[in-house]
Amino acid sequence: MTNKSSQVSSASTVSTQTSQIHRDLLAASARGNEEKVRSVLKEGSPWSSSKDQAALRKALQKASARDNINIIDLLLRKGAEVDAQTEDEFPALFRAAQTGQTAVLVELLSQRPDLEARDRGGQSPLFVASVKGYADIVELLLARGAAVDTQDKDARTPLLALAAEKSSASTWNSGASEVVRLLVSHGSNVNFKDKIGRTPLLWAATNGHFNLVKTLLETGADVFAVNSRGRTALHLAVDSTDATHIEEIIQVLLQYQADACAISDGGWTPLHNAAQKGLTCVVERLLEAGASINARLSNGMTALHWAAFNGFEDVVNVLISEEEADLGIKDGFGRAPWLCAAEQGHYELIELLSPVRNSHRLPRVVQDACKAFTATVVEFKEFGEKQRKFKHSVYDVLYGWNQKNDRPKVPVWTSSAGAQNDFKWIHLPTNNIAWVETLLIKWFIESGCRDLEGYKALTKCFEQEHKDAVPPLRD
Repeated sequence: MTNKSSQVSSASTVSTQTSQIHRDLLAASARGNEEKVRSVLKEGSPWSSSKDQAALRKALQKASARDNINIIDLLLRKGAEVDAQTEDEFPALFRAAQTGQTAVLVELLSQRPDLEARDRGGQSPLFVASVKGYADIVELLLARGAAVDTQDKDARTPLLALAAEKSSASTWNSGASEVVRLLVSHGSNVNFKDKIGRTPLLWAATNGHFNLVKTLLETGADVFAVNSRGRTALHLAVDSTDATHIEEIIQVLLQYQADACAISDGGWTPLHNAAQKGLTCVVERLLEAGASINARLSNGMTALHWAAFNGFEDVVNVLISEEEADLGIKDGFGRAPWLCAAEQGHYELIELLSPVRNSHRLPRVVQDACKAFTATVVEFKEFGEKQRKFKHSVYDVLYGWNQKNDRPKVPVWTSSAGAQNDFKWIHLPTNNIAWVETLLIKWFIESGCRDLEGYKALTKCFEQEHKDAVPPLRD
């Protein structure tokens, strides 16, 4: 019994010592401590058991992320396996490609490793080298026969993985540009789509990556490609969360004939996106490229609706400087752009967008009709005073403006008149609903825009032609 117990104790001691040697080897390899690696390898001779081989293999994986080629040689001479044997291991070749260790990678390639070994995301060494912009490593792997359009779990190729990497824009270098050209020259499909329907160009535009966008276009990327929602690179560039190089990206896309009028799901055009985000310079560039200024979303909103809704005065001014801009278009909620501004409290835009201050946009025949007909204005004073009656052209009542005192020629809000009135009675001829609607807008603005819901209720009555439901305009 004593002898058997002694043997068990001795075996346990040896096992403990072996485990410690393995741990020492892994630690020294990870730190790049060549002297310690040499010492441990001598101490643990002959390194022939399965546990020894596992330790050597894992040590090689750790050392491959370092630039000490001598450690790699030491481990390989001891018989370290280049390829991973379990799912939780990263192959040595993958480590070298990931960290840009070209000399180490060359040494590993001499051992004929599996070029398509994958990590948990299904990516091969070519993926990580491409994403990192290690052109020399990419070239070595391709020369050895690495699959150029192999796919990971997201159905992305190395080129797609490079384009989809968000950090690539900030870490871009000349090597990354060379990687794109190497991949394409070796047959990579520059217009390959991943699971969500994005090509490398669409990803580059999404990430605001100007250099990559430019390189992809130069290598044949389809500028008209769309994702699963019908969005082009132009849509995605405008909507990118990184606006650092947005103007340059828009410029180069348009140089390659990107469609400024492209429509995605919901009727969105790049101009809608730019107006919604307040990108004044982009709005200007898109208009120069022929963007449709009055294009409507499925809910009826134009770019002007969005600019007004979000209070982007500079964008509003750019849009209304275009003769074709229609300030009277109503969306699916019955709102003209000025009303969108009113709902959000952007009071500085209400008058700017109202028809009252944009009579010059009216067709000549409409202006002439307004000037040809006469409206009657009756002011009802306090009890005991006479009422006053005035005659004005419909044009002056609705649109007239006194440039000297910067006031309406014919105020309709009672408190803005020369004297206090109980209310005014205004008769517009010909039962013209458009005139009445303009009068209501003028009343709302002169009142200080203080009763939005009341205005909406009045407008709804007119639209439904419930004339008897309309109360007089009071302050």
